[in-house]
Amino acid sequence: MNYFSIDYIFLFCIITIQAILIGLLLQKRKKSNSPKISPATPDKKYRDLFENANDAIFILDKDQNFVDINQKATELFGYSRDEYLTLGVKDLIPPTQQSISDEEFERLREQGKYEKFIGQMKSKDGRWLDIEVNSSSIIDKGKVIGSRDIVRDITDRKRIEAERESMINDLQNALEEIKSLKGILPICSFCKKIRDDTGYWNQVEDYIGKHSKADFSHSLCPECAQKNYPELFETDKDQTTE
Repeated sequence: MNYFSIDYIFLFCIITIQAILIGLLLQKRKKSNSPKISPATPDKKYRDLFENANDAIFILDKDQNFVDINQKATELFGYSRDEYLTLGVKDLIPPTQQSISDEEFERLREQGKYEKFIGQMKSKDGRWLDIEVNSSSIIDKGKVIGSRDIVRDITDRKRIEAERESMINDLQNALEEIKSLKGILPICSFCKKIRDDTGYWNQVEDYIGKHSKADFSHSLCPECAQKNYPELFETDKDQTTE
């Protein structure tokens, strides 16, 4: 009886182990046949951010030639990806900006980045867009081999700033032109000279000319003409009498 029980238990254990192994094998096959869902790799994540950025992004080599661009760059400036790959930065910036651009790239090599560079870049249809550039260097084995440039279109912002500056200048010019005489003016009862703040007596036209934009043209009123040139009036009177 005991002998049968031990054999029975031993056989039961073997069957149980086999059942477990078969179950694990079937489960493994089921997983292998199911579709695999793998997380995005770092390169895929980077590419997704690169292509869907709100600003234009350019990858440049050490000679400032375009080696990669995102979708926003093609939309903003109008060049296709293939067209960009035949161009360099100097092909799309004003000649007057090239020396400044060279200085920024030199700073990039020395410091690893530059920020908020304001310049212009030409679109395919010939328009010059105002841009703001933030750049960081691409380093390989301790050497700068290129840069990543984030380019933002600030054309509208520059236009608004120019309009504001024009308005400020107009207001300042208006204030300069509106020089009003205020207060009580000390004026001589006889010669009509005006005393200024330093105590100096000025001719009326000199004083008003210094404190306003008015210009003077001299003439004679009838009373002064008769008083100062009576002979002219006497001649006219004699002719009228005759």
